[in-house]
Amino acid sequence: MQICWVHQLEVSVLFFFMNSTGFIGTLIITSMITILSALLFSLNTSGRKVKIVSSILAVLFIVVFMNNTFVKDLEKKFTAYVTSPHTVINYWNERIEGKVEIEYTKWDSISRTDVIDVGVPNKKTIITDGGASAPMIRFDGDLNEVLYLKDSIEYIPFEISSNDSTLLIGSGGGEDVLLALLGDANDIDAVEINPSTIDAVNEFREFNGGIYNLEGVSLYIQDGRKFISITDKKYDHIYLGKVFSGVVDNSAAMLSENYIYTEEAYNEYLNHLNDDGILTFVFNDVREMIKSINTMTKILIERGVNREDVTKYFIAVNTLSEEESQKNNGSIWMPVVIYRETPFSNDEIASVKAIAEKQNRAVINLPNYHEIPLYKIYAEGKITFEELVDRFQFNAKPTIDNRPFFYDYDKGIPDTLLYMLLGVLFIGILLFIVVFNNKELRSISVYFSIIGLGFMLVEIPIMQKAILFMGSTTKAFSFILFSLLFSSGIGSFISSNGLIERINKKRDYIFLIVGLVNLLIAIVSPVIFNSFVGIDIIGKFFVVFLLLFPLGIFLGMPFPRGIKRISQGKTVNGIPLAWGINGIMSVVSSILSLIISMKLGFNITLILGTLFYLILFVKNPLRA
Repeated sequence: MQICWVHQLEVSVLFFFMNSTGFIGTLIITSMITILSALLFSLNTSGRKVKIVSSILAVLFIVVFMNNTFVKDLEKKFTAYVTSPHTVINYWNERIEGKVEIEYTKWDSISRTDVIDVGVPNKKTIITDGGASAPMIRFDGDLNEVLYLKDSIEYIPFEISSNDSTLLIGSGGGEDVLLALLGDANDIDAVEINPSTIDAVNEFREFNGGIYNLEGVSLYIQDGRKFISITDKKYDHIYLGKVFSGVVDNSAAMLSENYIYTEEAYNEYLNHLNDDGILTFVFNDVREMIKSINTMTKILIERGVNREDVTKYFIAVNTLSEEESQKNNGSIWMPVVIYRETPFSNDEIASVKAIAEKQNRAVINLPNYHEIPLYKIYAEGKITFEELVDRFQFNAKPTIDNRPFFYDYDKGIPDTLLYMLLGVLFIGILLFIVVFNNKELRSISVYFSIIGLGFMLVEIPIMQKAILFMGSTTKAFSFILFSLLFSSGIGSFISSNGLIERINKKRDYIFLIVGLVNLLIAIVSPVIFNSFVGIDIIGKFFVVFLLLFPLGIFLGMPFPRGIKRISQGKTVNGIPLAWGINGIMSVVSSILSLIISMKLGFNITLILGTLFYLILFVKNPLRA
């Protein structure tokens, strides 16, 4: 139990240091702690060289840490980051003369945020974690100076609709605010999840005119999905402009949960629109666009729209011209997609057509003018929705909150996860082969493999489901980890209690209890999370803690009880084997959990985790 508390304390302290001193500062502090530990340890030994070296290193790190300018410069020019071929910085380095200048860097527990100058006089770029970018526009308070933004494809939706009240989700560097102001918006709610992005905007307020402090603009630093779920306000226009934007390979995003593009999210957006209000997305590529259109198609049909009219409820325009698109085999790049719950009027359609022609943009879907052929076939009833989705060469299924992996475009298991799983499984199988002929070692391996698999198949999806409730991956990870480690630590401590021993004397009922409590949490957690979604973060911590405390108590019992049974026997190397096989299968389970969650959903993952514990209830291999 003390080890669990220490681990949680380590995580909490690291979060604190990352937020207050940055990445390099935290690295120096942890190095100093390690060196001082070695120095203190050497005081009780005769190792003179260790004392001298530790003392010199300790002084050196203290001197470096005290030089704040040096630390910040080192953080800004962190070699592994700046030279990586997979960052926006590298992208621009290959396209402009000289090297990109990093003008600002902040590295905290959530992300690394940079502001770079790419040689465009009126624009700077804010980068998050090297991959996502958001423009920051030069602005002095005079909208006439930014009228050129009306020639951008992103402005088209602001041209055809009323924007009096506008919600901007993922407002980034503030360009979307300018678009809304140019579209005569008087009441703008700007929602940005990353506080470091806002810090960067404020740092350059003389450049951007203090964009978030303008009259009529209200800034909310929180997750967009969380904001839309707790506000009662309705809008004329909800705008999501490249919420995840990047010019580099974003394949890693497929492994991340994304709750702003799920069916439930789309329904919430529509519910928060005024009559004839519009919902706009700006996507990076055709796959994002198709997945979004499929999602909205399904939702519109469920909301009573006639199937034959479905193509009349969305407009899609390509950033590329017709000529550019044809030269690149019909490529679609940075498309704008506009949805409405009522059909677009003839005047609006004509307006979009005129703007697209003026900007020389290719129209992808425009009701009564140019409609996507495959969706027309669907509208005519020639194929089912499932057949429509399957016609695409990538995974184009709509995502849901129970399976929120929007960027998972693989129809099967992603190669990255498959290779990782096979690699770790190979090591585990080798261990099983070594111990297979020894009955006792085989029983130990089976037992600790199952609890390793079961624990992670329970813990990981609970963390993933809590992200939506917490509004932050970091907070969900920290709160869930603390709750489960704390309670499982107590469970480990009391696992040999007399009462527990009597309950499990004839049968290991703790495994049955784990299964039942886990299923109960899977059923009630959505209700509880929805009921308390609007409370503050401290209240959410206690909700999560109280919800998971009973489960953690029983999750903490199987491992120490298994170790105790091994120690009471005469099996040589039984305990080291137990630790090793449990660790390996925990890694296997972590990868397996992600695969199952991506393809079948969190609930199936939780049920599978429950089944592993129920297997041990039916037959515990350590009970000879």
